[in-house]
Amino acid sequence: MKYWEDNCGILFTQIEENPWFTFDEASENLEKHPDLQYVVAMAFFPGDESRTVKIFKRFDSQFNKIAALAHELGHIMGFCHDIDPKNMHCSNEVNHFAEYITEYDPNSIMNYSKLWEDEKNHRLTKLSDLDIEGCRKLYGEPKNGSKTLQISG
Repeated sequence: MKYWEDNCGILFTQIEENPWFTFDEASENLEKHPDLQYVVAMAFFPGDESRTVKIFKRFDSQFNKIAALAHELGHIMGFCHDIDPKNMHCSNEVNHFAEYITEYDPNSIMNYSKLWEDEKNHRLTKLSDLDIEGCRKLYGEPKNGSKTLQISG
């Protein structure tokens, strides 16, 4: 959460009653789903009915846990996966609602290739310059009238 808070106008606060989103363990059905065999965490996109970030058992084996959670929080904030436009056919995401606010960024925390490469090399993925530019376009400068996203512990 600090990644985003330190770089744009977002503030996450913990509340117990009626949070905007929660964290929860993935169900056994999700854990066993063949399409999710490499998933470590899964969040919702704005507009989704579910407001739960699912944490899979594989998460515990990750070196890059902070970046994985920052990636999922990026989805909650409205960011899609950063996919090379030349390879859009590789994505099964529905991107017709997406608006490009920066150019393609191979170093984005929202780019799976970057996360996988850093995980393999035991490097912590940070927000890229374009991640910061994009989140500031949407949410403003850090601690400048930050929008509060409420979570449940």
